Amino acid sequence: TGVLLFMKNATTLATALPFLVKMSLVAASIATLVPIRAHVLRGVDVEAGPIRFWAIASILAWTGAVTAGRLLAYLIV
Repeated sequence: TGVLLFMKNATTLATALPFLVKMSLVAASIATLVPIRAHVLRGVDVEAGPIRFWAIASILAWTGAVTAGRLLAYLIV
């Protein structure tokens, strides 16, 4: 359904700053999965420092993406 909603206002959304921020944060969130997954598959202690960094970065990026998505409803007419 997200694609259909985007297609409805593609010219408006593609140039909207909140949408571009949202897509950038979603890409960053997905990029954080690579080191997290590699760390988990190696079976190293979960309390290690680098994995905490990636986990916090992932949470912040997803939170920012959701917030930017909600701002689309209020900032884009």
